Amino acid sequence: MTTTPYAPLTPDVRDAPLPPLAPGLPLLGHAREMYRNPILHMRDLYYRFGPIYRVRVPGREFTIMGGIEANQMLARTGDEYFISGPLFGDFGREMGTRQFMIALDGEEHTRLRRLMRNGYSRQALLPHLDEAVDITRRHIASWPVGGQVTVMDAMQRIVTEQIGALVIGHAAADYFEDLRIFMVTVLRTLVVKSWPRIMLKRPAYLRAKERIFGLARDVLEEFRNLPEEQRPRRNLIVDMLEYRDEHGAPMDEDALVAATVGPYLAGLDTVAGTLSFMVYAFLKHGVWKRLTAEADALFAGGIPDMNALRQASVLHAAVMETLRMYPVASFTPRAVAKPFVFCGHRVERGAQVLIANGLTHFLPEFFPNPDTFDLERHLEPRKEYRQAGAFAPFSLGPHTCLGAGMGEVQMMTIIATVLREVELALDPPDYQVQQALTPIPSPGFGFRVRVVRRRS
Repeated sequence: MTTTPYAPLTPDVRDAPLPPLAPGLPLLGHAREMYRNPILHMRDLYYRFGPIYRVRVPGREFTIMGGIEANQMLARTGDEYFISGPLFGDFGREMGTRQFMIALDGEEHTRLRRLMRNGYSRQALLPHLDEAVDITRRHIASWPVGGQVTVMDAMQRIVTEQIGALVIGHAAADYFEDLRIFMVTVLRTLVVKSWPRIMLKRPAYLRAKERIFGLARDVLEEFRNLPEEQRPRRNLIVDMLEYRDEHGAPMDEDALVAATVGPYLAGLDTVAGTLSFMVYAFLKHGVWKRLTAEADALFAGGIPDMNALRQASVLHAAVMETLRMYPVASFTPRAVAKPFVFCGHRVERGAQVLIANGLTHFLPEFFPNPDTFDLERHLEPRKEYRQAGAFAPFSLGPHTCLGAGMGEVQMMTIIATVLREVELALDPPDYQVQQALTPIPSPGFGFRVRVVRRRS
């Protein structure tokens, strides 16, 4: 039996046992707990069964791996053991192309990721921070004083408009509902598989899909017609249009359309969900006023640039603590490409695995009192997020969120503007957030706040 945390499944260790099966409810298995708060449920099972075990939900079985060893394996082994294609291939096919980044592995994935890297980087957004603030302020101006705001909806609208106007160069306000219908339907039907495939035939979905693909084709046509000297630098669309492979061939048109739709969808749930958690956490844990003071200082000399945002240490710490407690990707779904042994248990080729990369966020050996919101843990001298492999809110390895840097800038800019512009309050004051899969972790659309007053 191997003594290392993970190793290939060779003949001399083929007698390694399967991971233990965690008993669940009849018929439902662990579906209810995995939907309500998956990472904390995974922690409970981690303490009962160890770093690897199996769970069942209706129609599916998952092997769950957690702890620092699982994070290290995900980070170090690349696509050797874990692949995305079997899980996200249907998503790519629904996008009309097999060249869809989250569904690719190996060299194909690396090549496409390299092509899109500049377009998804923080540098793509940095020249537009003043416009990002203006967009945020305009949305905040519509929030009624004394009334309620559905936070997830509000953040989705801000994030989507910023990405369209500033990253792509084409605002998509008229397409917002189409983008939301498309994203929710595809994720629930083809990725999470909690909806039947018949949902892909609904007229509302088909209409939304047609509209956003039409938007993508319009964007591509606009950029094709731009004179060379007017094409922006560090722009995703420009990079894709100018790409040529080793044979001199351009990017396939269907792949171009899918990749143009991608950024509009990218922050719809991820960045917006994290921002919604920030609003909740800052209000719930009594740091709103402290962060407001830092936001006021940030805007004292006008709209802050990236250097000023970097100096906002308390706000940055609060953002990091929110990402710790409410990670964008608390677990990473993968299919097993090659069988292996992990911590004494065998995992066969083709198994569906959930690597609980966010589990370490809730283990006291890495983050003392992990269930407590404590922004001090990310300030000097503690800086707990710097522990290698322990802080992984955007997953790990070759499929780490490509837009993580851009997302961090976007989150810092939006939340700083919200703090500067309005005073909010939980409504009701004792509200407790539900960290549900919708289908990506978010507070859901039941989380609302009251606008107490405008500050500027």
